[in-house]
Amino acid sequence: AGEVDKLISLVGDRQAIEKEDVERVVGGSEESDIFDLTDAVGAKDAGRALHVLRHILDAGDRGGGILWRLTQHIHTLMRVRMLRESKVPDQDLPGRLGLSPYVASKYMTQTRNFTYPDLWRAYESLVNAEDHLKSGYQTEGIVLRLLVRALCR
Repeated sequence: AGEVDKLISLVGDRQAIEKEDVERVVGGSEESDIFDLTDAVGAKDAGRALHVLRHILDAGDRGGGILWRLTQHIHTLMRVRMLRESKVPDQDLPGRLGLSPYVASKYMTQTRNFTYPDLWRAYESLVNAEDHLKSGYQTEGIVLRLLVRALCR
């Protein structure tokens, strides 16, 4: 029942539920793993985030794609924090962000874990990780593990 409720929240006003919607909520796809990672980072749960990251890397995902998703996640957290501090009503956030109410509510919850300085440090960590990935300074696995630990502080 809980998964059905999540699914209904995810699809919002759409009349049809797609296979991808079910996979996103229930899991079972590589994409669900990246959402597990971003959820763990948003919760600042380093242990869980590192576990999920290891699973993603073992599945053969590339560092650039993982970095991009983490960057998008932090960017959205910053947007949510800015909109909320600008007194945009919570019920208006999904439309302003182009997200389903369910996903927007997850971001609203996660923003409580991040101050502005936290988010700016996260951006710095993302830039450093990108530089290290491109330069070959360290392996993808090391760069991403260090990044996840930094994002969860």
